[in-house]
Amino acid sequence: LAASIEEFEVFQVEISKGYGANEWRDDLKKVLRLAGESNKPTVFLMVDGQIQWEGMVEDISNLLNTAEVPNLFDGTDLAQIGETVSARAKLVGMDGSK
Repeated sequence: LAASIEEFEVFQVEISKGYGANEWRDDLKKVLRLAGESNKPTVFLMVDGQIQWEGMVEDISNLLNTAEVPNLFDGTDLAQIGETVSARAKLVGMDGSK
């Protein structure tokens, strides 16, 4: 309800029979790029019944505690994200450096 009132994008993973670690990491990439690179206010909604294995909890814990998931993005992804965010930072008067 709050996300709707504030017009936030709601992102929820859709667990299916074949959902595995690769799909999980792809979903994490999508939600982080949506919130960060695309600069859209975003709610990542996940309920306990969607947790399929311990690695999901570890990734969420890392995200909450350190604001990153280790080794989620490769160098190419990071360069592209950096360019997008850098350009937006320059528009608001920041230098855009890493």
